Amino acid sequence: MKKVMISFMLLSLFSGLSAQENDIKAQILSYKDSDYNFINKGRRLLIDNLQASRIEEAINVKNALLNEFDGNVSEVFYNIEYIHLLYWTGEFGELLNYLRQVDFEQSVSNNVRFSSQTDNFSKAVYAHTIENKDILEIDIKNGELDDMERDFLLLLLNEIVSSSSQNDQGNLSHIDKINEQADQFLANHPGSPYEKLVREQIRFVVKDSHWGSYMDFGLATVLYQGDLSRQFNPGVGVDLLFEYRHRQLMGMFGAGVLSSTLRQDFQIKNTTWKKGSGATLGSVYLNAGFLVFENHKWSIYPYAGVGFTGYEAVENDTKEDENLKKLGLNSFFTQLGVGIDLKIKSFFIDNLSPYRSSTDSRISLRYSYRKPHFERKDPLLSGSQHLITLSWGLGGRGKERDL
Repeated sequence: MKKVMISFMLLSLFSGLSAQENDIKAQILSYKDSDYNFINKGRRLLIDNLQASRIEEAINVKNALLNEFDGNVSEVFYNIEYIHLLYWTGEFGELLNYLRQVDFEQSVSNNVRFSSQTDNFSKAVYAHTIENKDILEIDIKNGELDDMERDFLLLLLNEIVSSSSQNDQGNLSHIDKINEQADQFLANHPGSPYEKLVREQIRFVVKDSHWGSYMDFGLATVLYQGDLSRQFNPGVGVDLLFEYRHRQLMGMFGAGVLSSTLRQDFQIKNTTWKKGSGATLGSVYLNAGFLVFENHKWSIYPYAGVGFTGYEAVENDTKEDENLKKLGLNSFFTQLGVGIDLKIKSFFIDNLSPYRSSTDSRISLRYSYRKPHFERKDPLLSGSQHLITLSWGLGGRGKERDL
């Protein structure tokens, strides 16, 4: 009897384990796959009803799909699919409610992602909106909507249709047209619950960002005034400039090398730096400027700064006279100047610049008045310098959305 009881208990235990295992196996086999089949078949049935003009049946299928997932649209449709679908079914009230709270950043479920690859739902609802724009406009105008709701749905419809243009130049004209309509909607309906959506998703206006930068390579000439003009002939050279802009403020860091010749002998370092010898003037400087005028073609800006400069004899002269190797003709200087930029790219492609990167090449003309303060006290070193620089640069301000 005892053996029978033990056998019965073991049999019951194994039977229970087997039933539990089968139940788990059934759950595993049905998990997710049933959700996918439900969504995939539901989306296919929905589009079949729509294309057969069975609108009521289509609405019932749509509602059944959403009810299965507690009204979570992203479990059944992409956002844009749902918008096109509600235009098709004429459920403008539901569409407006959805657009007041939609999150365009929310991702869809894997079921929707996989189903959309084969069910042709997206293509069908999108094509219907594009092909039936005129009919949809009539339906919206005849719907039980107030002026704000009607204007918004018409604006969104126009934006959807205009974005389908494949022609780049045509796209630009459509953008301009949609922007005008969006601005008109915002002006007519201030504080609308759709204002954020209009600004962020429909209206596309860009502006220059607050930050910008340029790198310039230029040719420069230096003219002397005062006693310096008696000692040195005008010179020419090169200049390299890095420039940063924030709003109307500018920071400029540059370096230059200029070459000139001596007009007369110069007694220095117990030797004579002879008339006609070459002189190299190197300098580094830091300026701060202010943009008094800037648009997509021109910039005008005064600036002021400080720097360090020094003269050196050319290599041939230092080989002949080693006393010329370290002249000690160094000085700090202050400077004032003004610059004018012509922005080449946006000047010649003006019609595209509002929607393109603001990277520009530019031609700049800058004038700087420098007042050096040499360490060596010598009457022949008193005076000032006038620098004129013509440069080519690459850079510009970035673009950002004007919300």
